[in-house]
Amino acid sequence: MAERRWLRPLILAGAGLTVAAVLAVVISGGGVLPLGADPGSSTAPAPSASAESPSTPEVQVPSCAEAAKLEGLTEVRSVPLPARANFGRGVPYDRDVGTVATPERVGYCLEETREGRTDWVFSSMADTGKVSDTGLPVGPGQVTRQFAEDLTVRTNRPEVAAVQGGRGWLEMWPNSYGPAASRLVPGVWDGEEYVTDRLLDTDDRPDERSRYGSFQLHTLIDDQLSTAFAVNGWMHGGADLDVGLGTAAAGSPDWTGARNGGDGARRRLSFYARSAPVVLEQAPQTDQVVARHGDAREVTVPVSGRIVDEAVDSVTLVVARAGRDEEVDLEVSGERFSGEVTIPVGLEETELQVRVRIGDQERTVERISGVVAGDAYLIQGQSNAEAKQWADSGRSGQNRYVRTFGSTTADAGVSTADREWHEARSDTAVDSGAVGQWAVRMGQRIVEEQQVPVALISGAHGGQAIAFYQRNDADPADPQTNYGRTLQRLDASGVRGAIRAVFWYQGETEADDAPRHITGFTSYLEDLRDDLGDPIVYVHQVRQSPCTRPERIALRDAQRRLADTHRVQIQSVTGIDATYECHFHYQNGYRDLGDANYNLLHRDFYGGPSDGVSAPDVVRARRGAAPNEIVLELRVPADQLTAEPGVGRDFRLGGQPIVTDVTWQPDGLHLMINRPVRPGDEVTYLGSLEPGPRVRNATRVGLLAFTGVLVA
Repeated sequence: MAERRWLRPLILAGAGLTVAAVLAVVISGGGVLPLGADPGSSTAPAPSASAESPSTPEVQVPSCAEAAKLEGLTEVRSVPLPARANFGRGVPYDRDVGTVATPERVGYCLEETREGRTDWVFSSMADTGKVSDTGLPVGPGQVTRQFAEDLTVRTNRPEVAAVQGGRGWLEMWPNSYGPAASRLVPGVWDGEEYVTDRLLDTDDRPDERSRYGSFQLHTLIDDQLSTAFAVNGWMHGGADLDVGLGTAAAGSPDWTGARNGGDGARRRLSFYARSAPVVLEQAPQTDQVVARHGDAREVTVPVSGRIVDEAVDSVTLVVARAGRDEEVDLEVSGERFSGEVTIPVGLEETELQVRVRIGDQERTVERISGVVAGDAYLIQGQSNAEAKQWADSGRSGQNRYVRTFGSTTADAGVSTADREWHEARSDTAVDSGAVGQWAVRMGQRIVEEQQVPVALISGAHGGQAIAFYQRNDADPADPQTNYGRTLQRLDASGVRGAIRAVFWYQGETEADDAPRHITGFTSYLEDLRDDLGDPIVYVHQVRQSPCTRPERIALRDAQRRLADTHRVQIQSVTGIDATYECHFHYQNGYRDLGDANYNLLHRDFYGGPSDGVSAPDVVRARRGAAPNEIVLELRVPADQLTAEPGVGRDFRLGGQPIVTDVTWQPDGLHLMINRPVRPGDEVTYLGSLEPGPRVRNATRVGLLAFTGVLVA
């Protein structure tokens, strides 16, 4: 069924994958990619209870044709595979019955004939709604990188596992690709290093170039991925195809770089489909977080569609939740049917099943699982909003109920191809499921302490100046812009009108050009409020701009002053200890920032305390009782601060490091300097790039950096 999809992405523990060989593979348009490493053990979250081991097909068949017949699938296309190919201008199918408008179930067959013997692998699954359901993808944006649901695999090859009612992973695209992993599927850890990121295997990343080609199915059994079949390299023609049944015994396990298409075997790839009797047009998606408004405890969503097979006698919607099934009445009018479902806010998943009756036969034609209702937040900015793994992993914060939608890639085609919900990933960037370490930690706190699922949509992209995030006013949803890609994802996920807050972290690339940054941010904020309503906006004051230049303060001070001019709240990172060049470790770094940002949400949306939540901010300076004493008054006077010994090194008076001591008293921060205070003296606080003394409040949020505060 092209209009709806089955998808339930989750990370599974203990992948146990091994790679025996070390291989250097050149992918068209790319570089040399070293493969091979000793596997470690994964400490990813445990699998969902729904991730059961599949069964083995009870009925054995002698061929792909018989396997397809058993499931009522019809062959729709077939192509003989030459030794090498460039299908960019069209695939030379020798059998082609045309487009199947509404497939419900699809299948693939790869056959390999050598010396009179034909080996084959047949697979079938719920449709994905992608071009790859019924043909090789050859156009820009024709990317399928997701789970195969309700998977069946039949084969005459003993090393390929037969599967019934299982799950798999699809990697089907015309693009070149590299080893960077989505981490949405099992992979290999070696300490804090994700070994799978160095391997061309069962979890690779397509790039923007349509110059190689991958058509791979991998089965997921007992938390391990293994290749069922692969056809690679059919978009460049410069070398033989990579083709294989099962996992390659040597080299890349997904056959990439095998270049065995000219080894004398005859090979054929065929596509099968079964038409759907009904089409579901309006309904939640699998794994969707249906965003609530305000503090609603439930959300009602419509379910509707049309009957396309006149033999259908009835359509029924079954809602399954907490071990109970309930039939929901659907109003049927001619070829149309409609109803609605209420989704409770909480950690309880809902499954929807659309069932049809034709004569005396009833079957489920659509299953949508893992639906929950909760809150939605947007993350935007550059690399510290992206917050990928720079040192230690943040995967311990990942949670089944912290989810995201789509991909943060900057490639328009790859972005628009991903319209799926994913469990949020902490350590990745520019990829499906990528949200970042501090955002995932923040979401984990919401789920565990508020018992509310959360959708975190990130548009973050590292190393970009403020101009990168601007809206194309002539086409706000322009997929060639970061703003447009993000807006499209907000629309497609259904959360656009329910974003509760936006977290902004950007400014390092402006290299202390405060006017350029503020002009760009003002424009962005106006457009954001125009398109999203008026969510709360939290702005992170960057730790330095540019990186490694803590003495540059103009842009950071301009960000601090946005609280008075732009109706935003300012978050500080000066109290974070575990810095990593321009970024942060997870422990004592992004993890702490996630906690600090959770405290803001706890206060503003979930009835939490306000003490120690806001970043300490100096609003004025006056002379103290002693002639060489300055008192800095705070925006929130009740905040008790800790000025750690030696922190005076990070203060300046008139640009000079002459502050000898800093203490907190109930009326503010007291600075002692090595000369008498003069009216009009300018006080500056730079913060520090290195671990060491800080000024922090009771929740360890650091004092905002500032300049231009004159002594009265």
